[in-house]
Amino acid sequence: MTGVLLVYFAWPVAQGAWYAQQADSVVSGLRGGRRVDLADTVAAIEAFNDAVRADPSAMMRLSRSELLVGAAVGFNRAAADSEREKWLREAEADLSAGLGGVPARGVAWLRLAVVREALEGASPRVVAPLLRSIATSPVVPRLWPTRL
Repeated sequence: MTGVLLVYFAWPVAQGAWYAQQADSVVSGLRGGRRVDLADTVAAIEAFNDAVRADPSAMMRLSRSELLVGAAVGFNRAAADSEREKWLREAEADLSAGLGGVPARGVAWLRLAVVREALEGASPRVVAPLLRSIATSPVVPRLWPTRL
């Protein structure tokens, strides 16, 4: 009985990880600043969409947001502006949901501030996640007073 329960609860996580792994080369390319083909980027986004459907955990949504933001504001300018805006809106939704589950992620808060700034320009909605990123990042609070 224990084995059945283990498989039942572990299957969505394993399936989500398998789908997310299909996007690894694109995510690595975006992290490394390499040019990534638009078709590969769209396929990676679809793989992450499948991963989130299989495992809608906070961490999976934060991982998908990294890909979406990288694709939208990164090095791939072959995508239409409307497509990039759609990716940013999806990333904002993923970040909001993901940070609701695991709020102690300084880089994710910073990513949310960047997404909101890209969508709305400088606005009060950018300040709160920016300050939260400073508060939740391990090193930044110690550096902040010296920057003032």
